[in-house]
Amino acid sequence: MKLFQATSWLDLIKHLCFILVIGIILVLFFFYVYLPVSTNHGETLTVPDVRGVVIDDLDEFLNERNLRFEVTQDSGFSPDYPPLAVLKQLPMPNAKVKENRKIYVTLNAESPPLVRMPKLIGGSVKNAQLVLKTYDLKLGEIIYRPNLAMNYVLDQRINGRSVLEGEKIPKGSPIDLVAGDGLGKVTLESPN
Repeated sequence: MKLFQATSWLDLIKHLCFILVIGIILVLFFFYVYLPVSTNHGETLTVPDVRGVVIDDLDEFLNERNLRFEVTQDSGFSPDYPPLAVLKQLPMPNAKVKENRKIYVTLNAESPPLVRMPKLIGGSVKNAQLVLKTYDLKLGEIIYRPNLAMNYVLDQRINGRSVLEGEKIPKGSPIDLVAGDGLGKVTLESPN
């Protein structure tokens, strides 16, 4: 037990140096041996692009690549993707990540959200196109009717029925416009 007893200042300094050397060796072992082995240092996977993949297929798709996913609480809507398909992902495609990393995904809504129908009647077709784009609505068919005002919007329709300003309609709906042809009535009645 004499080895662990400090009888002089020199013994105390030797013990402190011994403890310091052991501490440095443990810290170096932890950072240069244990952590690289336990975290698979230098081994990465490339994140695949899962945008457009339906959630039913997503689990199998990512399990094959040793990745996991978690659905975020927010959702969006795009008519270009099927319902419950991935709209956004984080980390982005082609990013380098560790094995078993979570990919956070935002899903496409099952049904489109409702938006208020803007007022298109009384403006030009060009203006109506810009307003429809702002409201995430699609331009359907442009139907020309005899009217002296060329490209003047006379009516706005969905599926053949007139729709009023402020009425709630599904986002992404095609809106048909009835516009003036700029000619008016081309047949003239003449007296006998």
